[in-house]
This record gives sequence, structure tokens and C-alpha cells, in this order.
Amino acid sequence: MSQSLGALCSEQNRVVIKAMGIGEAGDVALKRASQGKEWSIEILPAFIDDLKSTQRNLADVDLLLLAIDADSKENVGSTCALIDVAKSEKILVFSVALFSSESQKDSSEALARLEAKTDALLIVPKTSGEHESESDAFADTLRVLRSCLKLMLETEMDICVDFSDLKELLTNTGRAFLGIGLGKGEESAVLAAREALNKPVTGRLPSKFTKVIVCLETVDSATIFEIQKAVEVIARACAEDAQILWGHAANAGMGNTSRVVVLAA
Repeated sequence: MSQSLGALCSEQNRVVIKAMGIGEAGDVALKRASQGKEWSIEILPAFIDDLKSTQRNLADVDLLLLAIDADSKENVGSTCALIDVAKSEKILVFSVALFSSESQKDSSEALARLEAKTDALLIVPKTSGEHESESDAFADTLRVLRSCLKLMLETEMDICVDFSDLKELLTNTGRAFLGIGLGKGEESAVLAAREALNKPVTGRLPSKFTKVIVCLETVDSATIFEIQKAVEVIARACAEDAQILWGHAANAGMGNTSRVVVLAA
């Protein structure tokens, strides 16, 4: 198992993240997610029938976040074409896709197409419940992903996970796992790591992770031993040859609470 920490930080380079919604549910979820105070990401129009315009819009983008209503074959086909354009510009693409059921043939085929194209694919299952609650779940997943990216890429860290780490580790991974956990009191970082694994935001927990990025945000008093112990909790869910990269930020405003984010495949 390859376990390493990010570089000691000086000034992190600014990463340009933008978002697009594909299909009505994707548009609605992005609009709802963008109402959160941490969002601060420009939402671009998806010129599905004019990919040259899309390419111009993506000129300065490092990471593209897609919200996809993936029950439509047309939406999936358009998304795949859009991802091809983004990748031609060397953009990292994270997709959050709403599916009704992976067991249905059409959904399975669509899932396979998206997995083959996108760098990291997070699945939000459609439920048989109310449409409103379904939209909320989609938007909540996007908000949590944005919060995770903010911690990873925009928070001042003493040990950094930067964009080059994210890109190197998660390019072309396909189906991904996202977990975020909070822990309080004694060994709060360990408790947060366990919650991140046991209560995933989206994605199935595979038998073993092979590529993992872990970001920890703890109180100032947390020791390197405590932090390493929390990382070991994640490591036990990984394959022997897994690549694990972790970073840490001390935050006096956390009180006695720690937060752990896991993005893995």
C-alpha cells in the first residue's frame, strides 16, 4: 500500500471550477445547490448542439462538475460528447448522475458509457418518493461535493492535497465513492473517518479502494499521531496496493469537532 501525505504548503494555485447541468433535473439541482453559501462556482450553459461554443466556455477551466439527468439516452449521449470536448482541453471531469435504477438494462448501459468517459462518476439513485425530495437529494450531493472540493483545494492547509494530486490520482477512475464524516470529542478525527466510510454521501463502498484522497480538518491541538490514526482507519478499507494521499488543515474554529473527507475509487 502506498500511503503518502501532501506537500507542506506555501501558496496553493487557484483552481478554476465550473459546472454544467444536463437535462431538467440537472439544471434544477445545480440551481438549488448554488444557493448554498459555499458554492461560488459559475454555472455554464451547456450548448449541446454547439460544442464549439462549449469549448470556448471551457477555455480557462481546470475542473468541470456535471449534474446529469441520466435517465435520458439523449442526455447521456450529449454528456459523453461534452466530456470528449472537455478532455481535449485536459480538463478533469467529475459527474454526478441521477439514475432511476442500475438494474434496468438501459440504466446499466448508460452507466457503463458514463463510467468509460468521465474521470469520476458519482451516482444519485432515483427513489419512488416525491419528486421534490429527489431533487433535494441531487442538490445535496452536489453541495457536499462542492464542500469537499473546497476543503481539498481552497482551504489553507499545513499539509496540502493540491489539484495536481487530485488530477493524477483520479483521472479516468470511473465509478467513485464520496464520504464526509464529523467526529466530536476525544479521537474526533478517528470518529470522523469512520463516519465518512460508514455513511457515504454517494457511491457504493467497494470491497477495497485502490485510489484514495483523504482530507482532514481538525482542531489546532490535534497531533500528527492522532491524524495518522484517522488515516489508518481509511487505509484498512483499501487494497494492499492502494494509492492513498492525505492532507490536513488545522482550524481553531472547529471547537472539539473534526471533519474527514474521502474521495476514492
